[in-house]
Amino acid sequence: MTGQLLNKIIRCLANEADEKDLQEVASWRDKNPVEFKKIELIYQNTPFEQMDFDSIKIKEVLAERIYGEQGPVLKPRSYGLRYWFKIAAVFLLLATLGSILYFYNKSLSFENTNLTSQVIEINLPDGSLVSLDKNSTLSYKKSWLNKFNREVELSGRAYFQIKRDVTHSFFVKTTNTEVEVLGTKFTVSDNFGKMQVILNEGKIRVSSTKTNKSYLLANQGEQLIINCDGTVNQGIINRNLYFSWLDDKLNFDNCKVSETLGFLSDSYNLKFEMKDQEALDKHLYGSAPSDDPQLIIEAIAKITGTKIKKIEQTFIFE
Repeated sequence: MTGQLLNKIIRCLANEADEKDLQEVASWRDKNPVEFKKIELIYQNTPFEQMDFDSIKIKEVLAERIYGEQGPVLKPRSYGLRYWFKIAAVFLLLATLGSILYFYNKSLSFENTNLTSQVIEINLPDGSLVSLDKNSTLSYKKSWLNKFNREVELSGRAYFQIKRDVTHSFFVKTTNTEVEVLGTKFTVSDNFGKMQVILNEGKIRVSSTKTNKSYLLANQGEQLIINCDGTVNQGIINRNLYFSWLDDKLNFDNCKVSETLGFLSDSYNLKFEMKDQEALDKHLYGSAPSDDPQLIIEAIAKITGTKIKKIEQTFIFE
């Protein structure tokens, strides 16, 4: 049944229909007597304001045209202006409530995007602290009772210092991964189509929809990388080097060339090939800006006495 037909039936029951509508409703009623009866019962048992008709005979004629010989004479009720005003008021109230709920729900959503040239700190409602890297976004929501459910979404890179709560886990969600913790310190990076998690303190569990597996990180300096092709790398890294981006610079405190190249590969999605394998054991010292890997690559070439040749995304030292 269409809404237009239902309106015609109501007009017939309210004695407001013309001859054409009466004929159409009568035809439909003959084909759908059970459904028409239901509409009639709903109409008769719905309380609303009424106004007297000009003639009772009009009601009887209307009932005869709708029912004919198939049923009792219908005594329809009319819709007065007061009824329609009440209906309008109800719709206005619902629309107002809907708008209030919509904007209230939006007010419970929080998003922080770091568009600055340095790392920024974000204090979460539960007392946890997040260091958000440049060009990264952190978002979370609160419940209807203004309660933080300890769940955030991350795009980019961030370092988390989670306040411990043994009864409520903390979750960090990225494109294809979920990190679950109780209280710990760690880095999550969702850049270059791969997922990188590095544990500084505590324990964390990483669940990946890309591999359909979970991974436990329980050792300080343990790193997990889930590449875009689904391959997984897990091992121990140099914490001083991998966490130094928090100071907007990279600190090379007696780091081997092999460690540095591994860091550049993990953090900036670069590939390297060193022709002289003995050069991988040489050491680097000093610091460099965290957003300029090219400067570090040139320093490695100088220390190892090699020249750089780039083929597509691979840097070759020869």
